[in-house]
Amino acid sequence: MFDRSIFVSDHEASLFKALSKDEERIFVVPNGVDSDYFSEHERDVSEPNGKPTLMFAGAMDYYANVDGVRWFCHDILPEVRRGHPDIVFNIVGSNPPPTVTELSAMDDVHVTGFVKDIRPYYQEADVCVIPLRIARGGQNKVLEAMAMGKTVVTTPAAIQGIQVTHGKHVLVADSPKGFSETILSLMDDPERRVELGQAARACVQRDYSWNRNVSKLMDIALH
Repeated sequence: MFDRSIFVSDHEASLFKALSKDEERIFVVPNGVDSDYFSEHERDVSEPNGKPTLMFAGAMDYYANVDGVRWFCHDILPEVRRGHPDIVFNIVGSNPPPTVTELSAMDDVHVTGFVKDIRPYYQEADVCVIPLRIARGGQNKVLEAMAMGKTVVTTPAAIQGIQVTHGKHVLVADSPKGFSETILSLMDDPERRVELGQAARACVQRDYSWNRNVSKLMDIALH
């Protein structure tokens, strides 16, 4: 029915190409992020609130996000606290259900609900965690954290639609042990956090700017 069908990742496009008799009408245009708005500004490797801080951002009425933060709090965070008992975990996003708000009963777990400006929470975070076990496409939360120059620890599922390299732009883990060990190593290595954050921001500016990707969209629409 349509002249063009556009997807945000090669993975999603390939699924539809397998069903389509007209593959030349299927295109990929990645998501983008405003790297001027989501900007690292001046970086400081010290902890602004006096404690090492982790952060997850996302709409909290979305099942994949709910599953991710609950998995993180119950299966990963306790192991992280064996090495850093004072670590803070901020869950930032609108409409958290009771299964998420109840996580704030845990020591130093903060569930914010809606915030007008998410950038101060990014700036406060030492590491952004994306513990999504259910994910497809390009996760904007990954791109925003990268644009802010933050170190990202993520599952493989959450970066299926984003062209990044483990160990260069982000760190990837797919088990509670892998997640906790990765986070603990970063907490003790502020220079590594800065290195990863700078590479992440450069990747976003090069490959995920709205100007670049909207231009690609217009090319597809006009030809």
